Amino acid sequence: MTTRSNRRICAGALALALALVAFSAQAGSRRYDWLAGTTWYVPSSGITALYWSSEIEEAVPAIDQTVYIIDQYADGYFSGRATTLLNGSTRACRWLIGSVTPRGEVLLSFIPLTGDDAATTLGFGKMRRRGGRWSMINQTVASLAGGQLAHWAKMKTILPTDADYLRLPGTDESLPDFIAACWPD
Repeated sequence: MTTRSNRRICAGALALALALVAFSAQAGSRRYDWLAGTTWYVPSSGITALYWSSEIEEAVPAIDQTVYIIDQYADGYFSGRATTLLNGSTRACRWLIGSVTPRGEVLLSFIPLTGDDAATTLGFGKMRRRGGRWSMINQTVASLAGGQLAHWAKMKTILPTDADYLRLPGTDESLPDFIAACWPD
């Protein structure tokens, strides 16, 4: 089976799980219906993370750009795809599932693709609206080869008209190129 076939099977399974959860929810939230189809990124003001290196037994700054696309949303639950680039060289591709309560508390799970032996990364956050624009203030801790990465970021939605669209902070890539490295379809 090809990697593309595995991705489609996993995407189908996630969509089915989301549909079942949405169907069984007794009192879902429509407040965040607008999340479906949004793309989120880390602006330059939140690009620095902290990496604990087991090799040198020290915490060092790291540059962590994460972009995720929320493909589906229903009754407080969402799913999508995530791409992360650490220090401009280490890329990770993950499935994303999460939830957001009516009060804006967010829970995130970044799931490795089939065949990837990396651990699932969990995160939590809070939706905030200021000046008419939403942000998602998230915290995650990820296990990486040789260490741990802790990162909090005030993630924002990004559109083709935004200045960072043509060159994402912490990268030399446009948003479409950054996403296509993991999700070429």
